Amino acid sequence: MLPASFSAGELAELVARSASRSFEFPAESCARLARLVVENPAGPGPELRAEVRFREIDGGPGLELRLSGTLRLRCQRCLEPFEWPLDEGCELRICTSEAAAGATGEPFDTVVLNDAGQLPLAEVVEDELLAALPLSARHPDAAQCAPGAGAAPGDDGLTRPFAGLGDLLGRK
Repeated sequence: MLPASFSAGELAELVARSASRSFEFPAESCARLARLVVENPAGPGPELRAEVRFREIDGGPGLELRLSGTLRLRCQRCLEPFEWPLDEGCELRICTSEAAAGATGEPFDTVVLNDAGQLPLAEVVEDELLAALPLSARHPDAAQCAPGAGAAPGDDGLTRPFAGLGDLLGRK
């Protein structure tokens, strides 16, 4: 399970030691992500893995985050669930304020400590998971879609979604 946050003291110690942590968790444990994934029929399980390495980045505290696993998404072509592999990584500079984050240069993204001075790790991981999702989830190959997905093609191979409308309106 993901820890909700790390205090500033814990964070400083982890960065000083270049410590690494690994967490396994189900997609359903992330509230915003849970609304976008299809429930696993086998029940929630550790489908996702977050590997975090705390280290100094550009003279300040930071972390390397690697997300991997499998998400069950709904195909927008056939509306059937499919397994989508996830393997994403990023580096984030940890800042104490929005002003400090704005002053940080490329190529690093930033994460700002919350009002309690803590790194909201669970929120950061969920944000990165959401950013990694495809804009339109689809099977990688249309042939993998469920049979009969979409409107039926006509004899000429064109899709005619309004072909039967005239009959329905009583026109011939």
